[in-house]
Amino acid sequence: DSIKIIKHKKIKSNITEENSDDENYHDEFNDTKLGNESFWLSYLKGFGIPKLYSFGYNSNYDLIIMELLGQSLNDLFKLKNKKFSLKTTCMLGIQMIDRIEYIHSLKVIHTNLKPNSFLLGKNSKSHILFLSDFCSARKYWQNNAHIKFSKGNINFGSAKFLSLNALNGYELSRRDDLESIAYINR
Repeated sequence: DSIKIIKHKKIKSNITEENSDDENYHDEFNDTKLGNESFWLSYLKGFGIPKLYSFGYNSNYDLIIMELLGQSLNDLFKLKNKKFSLKTTCMLGIQMIDRIEYIHSLKVIHTNLKPNSFLLGKNSKSHILFLSDFCSARKYWQNNAHIKFSKGNINFGSAKFLSLNALNGYELSRRDDLESIAYINR
């Protein structure tokens, strides 16, 4: 397997301990974007989720070593002159739904799906669509209950692929991930 090493200048994220039921969340990972990405990659281990090999940090940078993947859907779409065949669209859509179904089964929502969040594998895995970019992912099930509906939330992401609830500032849930997939596939 090939690896990808990402070095990222430390930027504090808005992740809080309430984002996870795991008591060791802040012990193993700091509260930066790559720290959050590393946490979710290690938590979500499974088919179509990139392998996390290592995560570390020093006073200036976070480092993540993960499975090297191929092109994003956005890059592939541009390469194909911004047109996928019906067969390709259906095959990619099925894999997108499979990835979201898997993370939802672990009580996690992605919250920021876009074409760049989906990447093809490399070499023998080139037919597999991987889900990445978990910087803003969070649990939708906390303290043995679904997160409560609320208004006035600030939801970040690519407006073109955000759900109507996200654009209206409502608390996000599984439905919003599925709506984002629909916007990606249109």
